[in-house]
Amino acid sequence: IKFFQIALNDNPYSFKAHRALGIAIKTSSAADYEKNMPLAVKEFRKALKLNPKYIPTYMSMGNTYFFLAAIKKEEKPLKEAKEWFEKAYKIDPANINLAYVMGEFFLYIKDYDKAIAKLKYAYSKNLDDEEFRNGLARAYNRKAYSLYKSGKDLDYGIKLINKAIKIKPDDGIILSTKAELLYKIGKYKQAYEYIKKGLKFAPDEKEIKRDFKMIKNVLDKK
Repeated sequence: IKFFQIALNDNPYSFKAHRALGIAIKTSSAADYEKNMPLAVKEFRKALKLNPKYIPTYMSMGNTYFFLAAIKKEEKPLKEAKEWFEKAYKIDPANINLAYVMGEFFLYIKDYDKAIAKLKYAYSKNLDDEEFRNGLARAYNRKAYSLYKSGKDLDYGIKLINKAIKIKPDDGIILSTKAELLYKIGKYKQAYEYIKKGLKFAPDEKEIKRDFKMIKNVLDKK
């Protein structure tokens, strides 16, 4: 924080330095996040005043409210976060980093279809980015798991989870979701093979252990 303040003393018109100072203030202490947040927002606003088209500042502003919502478990900051992301999108709808951040936001609020659309776009533009790849796989998995829980559109859920597996074939959580979907439609042998794979890659996951026993018990009875 002190170094960025020195930089701003030398160049008070640096929008990047104002944004960097805001990030430093925001992340300096998780315990003091609510106290530090207004100071961070103040720096972000200064950065936007100097350069109103710099997308990373909008992303920082949106993330600031996004994190506040996660900390306080409140809905209001989510609305403000979304507004900042949407402002950025109007300026640069093709920005892949913005698409990724918005995808993670939609994942958090459980709007899985929008999350998939954003993360799919980001990943399609940079197939080598691990965060983009993980984000899209996670979105496919969350949507597929929600269908498993609801018991609706299970065939579509399997299509989605197959896409996740194609992206991350060694992810135990994703493999276990496919096992759950197969179990739900009565394909117990296939479900058993996938839950075994899932357990291999995530041996400490309690839910996978529980599903393994459930599926194995059904097979044993049959």
